[in-house]
Amino acid sequence: EGPTEKQPADRQGCGAPVPDSLWCASLQELQGQIMHAIEELSRTLELRVGAATERIASAEGAQASQAQAIHELEEKLELKVGKAMERTILAANNTDARLSDLRSLFDSRREEAGA
Repeated sequence: EGPTEKQPADRQGCGAPVPDSLWCASLQELQGQIMHAIEELSRTLELRVGAATERIASAEGAQASQAQAIHELEEKLELKVGKAMERTILAANNTDARLSDLRSLFDSRREEAGA
């Protein structure tokens, strides 16, 4: 055998020695197929990572919008509570003033009745 052939134990080829040129061509074809598969997997992975990144960004944007909406609602609620407290204080002051007027009226009538 020449130096360009290997024994079947080293390189199997239907039980006959396989020439180095055929072996190399097969390896190169296999290498090409592997590289193509790696490129396809890489593209698929890039697409999936891109889609996941977009979903995360979208979720973060939605979360920021929700946080802003909550903040605005809190501000509105604070204003409404503040106004309600002001009205309650005014009503209480008016009630105190009316009670005071009624007491004065009652006292003056009692004095008139007693005099």
